[in-house]
This record gives sequence, structure tokens and C-alpha cells, in this order.
Amino acid sequence: MNNFTKGLISGVLVAALFLFLYLLFFRSDEVSTVNHDAKNKIIIVDKQNQKLTIYDSFFGPVKTFDVSTGENVGNKLMKGDLKTPEGIFPVIGIEDASDWTYDFNDGNGATPGAYGPLFIRLKVDSHTIFENVSTNFEFTNGNEFTGIGIHGTHLNNLIGSRASHGCVRLRNEDLNELSQYIEPGTLVAIIPGRPDMEENLKPKYIN
Repeated sequence: MNNFTKGLISGVLVAALFLFLYLLFFRSDEVSTVNHDAKNKIIIVDKQNQKLTIYDSFFGPVKTFDVSTGENVGNKLMKGDLKTPEGIFPVIGIEDASDWTYDFNDGNGATPGAYGPLFIRLKVDSHTIFENVSTNFEFTNGNEFTGIGIHGTHLNNLIGSRASHGCVRLRNEDLNELSQYIEPGTLVAIIPGRPDMEENLKPKYIN
């Protein structure tokens, strides 16, 4: 069984588990007692529809935001490939990014506010990324993508499209609201869309 098949089966099983728990718990009368302010949430990023949804402990949706993921489709293979990784990643830190800058190589130099007010850093490595890419090597072997996270942007017009360099971007006001539900250890699942799955199936030979 190849890595893509394993990843596909894992994804189906996770989706089936979410659906089962939703039907079992969220549709029950007990859901009215859920504390939506508690930080016991699961975050799902849908690359197909460019949406981020917060789910409570009963897998009931709390809030959905528009996002922007990597401009190139498919799972992340290497630094600089402009792809958003696919997998289930724990939050490992929430950092003040209000004074961070980024040079977009557009001739304007370093841009202030490029990351918005916060950077929610994710742990992305061979244990958390989906093995759903047809390739001849372990692309995360010894390689933790330490620069991947969820952050704000000064380019609100690009939200809702694939336009980032690999991170998940939100409008700054949405990022601030999201941060109320997140703490270190919160799980973020980034799910591929159809274009990503098609790209992941293509043979890749990278040394």
C-alpha cells in the first residue's frame, strides 16, 4: 500500500469519525450546555473552499472564516514551494507579530504588518503531515517546517483565494477572534481539496 493510499484511507477514517461524533453528540439536547468560550476546540482548514472553521468539543461548528492558503496546490514538499502542508498539526506557540516585516520582492522593500498582529505557529514534521504524496523519498525526513503557521495579512483582497507562500492567512480582525479559541496544543487539521489530491498523485522525484 503506497503513501497516498494510506493517507487517503486515514482521511476517510478521520472524516467518518467526525461525522459519527457530530451525529452522536452535536445533534443531542446536551449541546446547549457547551461552553463555546472554552479553549477546547479543533480547527479545520479546508483548502478546497478556502475556509477555516472552529469546532467545539462536540464537533459542532462555532465560527467560520475565509482564509488564503498556498498559491501552489498539493501537499508541502520543501521549503519555498509555496504549498500549504496537509495534516493534523498542534499549535506550539502564539507569537506577537505586530512588528514583523516581509519583503515580497516587489521593489518596495520590507512591508510592515505583513503578518498581522499574531503568528500562530504549527508543528509540521514527518509525524504530523499527511503521507499522501506520490514521491520516491521521505520529504520531511529531518525537516521540520518551522515557519508554517496561521497569521494575519495586509492583503485582504487576496483572502478567499490561494495566494499565500504556504501559511494560512486570515483578515487581522478574524485572526484576533480566532486567537480567543486557541492555545498551545490546539489541533489544526488542514484538509486537501480536489486540485491538491490530483497534484499529490503525480509522481515526483526530488533528491
